[in-house]
Amino acid sequence: MKKISTLLLTVIALLGITTGCSKDEDTLLRTVPDSASLIAKIDAEQILKNAGFQVKDGKYVMPAQLEKSISQVDKKETEALLAGARTIDAHSIVVFECKNIRYCTFAITDEENFVQYFESQGATKSKSGDFEVLSFGHNDRIAMRDGQGWYSTSRGVDQLPDILKEAKKQPLADMNGVREWLEKDGAFNCAYSLAPLSSNWVVANTVLKDNVLSFSVTSIDKGGKTLESSKMLEPINSAVLGYFPANTQLAVALGIAKGFPWSDIKTAAAPFVGYQALGFLELAMSQMSQIDGTVALAISPAAGAPALADISLKTWDFTLFVHQTQEAVNSNIQSLLDMAQTMGQRVERVGDLYHTTLAGLDPQLNGLDVWIGNVDGYLAISTREIQPGQNNAVAPTMSGKPFSLYLDIPYQSETMKAFGLPYGFNLTLQLSDNILEGKARFNGSNSAFLSTLTEVLSQL
Repeated sequence: MKKISTLLLTVIALLGITTGCSKDEDTLLRTVPDSASLIAKIDAEQILKNAGFQVKDGKYVMPAQLEKSISQVDKKETEALLAGARTIDAHSIVVFECKNIRYCTFAITDEENFVQYFESQGATKSKSGDFEVLSFGHNDRIAMRDGQGWYSTSRGVDQLPDILKEAKKQPLADMNGVREWLEKDGAFNCAYSLAPLSSNWVVANTVLKDNVLSFSVTSIDKGGKTLESSKMLEPINSAVLGYFPANTQLAVALGIAKGFPWSDIKTAAAPFVGYQALGFLELAMSQMSQIDGTVALAISPAAGAPALADISLKTWDFTLFVHQTQEAVNSNIQSLLDMAQTMGQRVERVGDLYHTTLAGLDPQLNGLDVWIGNVDGYLAISTREIQPGQNNAVAPTMSGKPFSLYLDIPYQSETMKAFGLPYGFNLTLQLSDNILEGKARFNGSNSAFLSTLTEVLSQL
């Protein structure tokens, strides 16, 4: 028998084509109990099209780039699976986990051909209660009833009647907030229950449109209300961003409000660190608890290709700004100066900053410049001279957000050449109205995002 047991979930989740009428999303979600810990809704057709698959003579044909990068055996199996997957509705596939069992459920649009396909691959058909069951591989099963299929293990199929009884009484579809996120237009949407720690859910929506992948993540209650972060975070101070170098390629900033619950974080983290690491956790928290504003870090190239591939302080510059109480800023600066002098490093005063050139600590760091100082009330540390009024793309992206991450590798840049990338890359993450929003694209490519990703992976 061919390797359908290992590839079936990929087919159902990624390689489908819609044919005919089918169950809508709400119908599928009504077969999922609200006790499920994880639910995902997948639009496989959107994924396929964005990945470069085309429809010819009623069949999906894989893109030439993918065809070249896989073996002949995998190519034949993929083509066979594509043909077999024509019998399901790929616009709305639901994967969920309940009672530590994972299910993948979908509408079957052509049950006769669906069964014939799997039987041609060696599956056997049997009856279990009011379900028709296809068995294949060591432990893979597909249960079918009323035009719907459930892919799971043999144990999962045995438990399916109880799962559906529970879903009939308390369907996830009645949890309006969670359902609305799962039914958003997108290639991949999911919801994860925080029980038993909380009754809230983490929900996410991912959309593929042309050459951009965008996504949103947040935490909601059952009614769909997002959790407030305003008590913990505040807008990033845009003035700090003006100190970031013009060639910044990676930046991350967070606005921490006074009263941030550091003690709660410490309590939550303590069980996950070893006994020897507790001292480091205490030290880290003692410093972090003094933060009462923006924390911002920028990283920029300090060399050309191919040196940038050797990631170190000699090839990449960093600039760090941390807002603390003025007492803490002055104390930390003095501690750093004392440490440098103890290690035999010569420190000089340059305006309002302190400058040292590292020597003797590490041969690879000899000659590395470091600037330290109190800049606009911030503890500032940088491996390049700290100057205001820098013209960069970071500030417009991050300003006014409580959290933001910016990554940009320009097309045909030295960074791109150093790592042998065929394209550059741009990624932004921003917290807005308690929702974390992100966008990703490849610089230098106008092709669809997944199509370009396939090309990039084939060249690595």
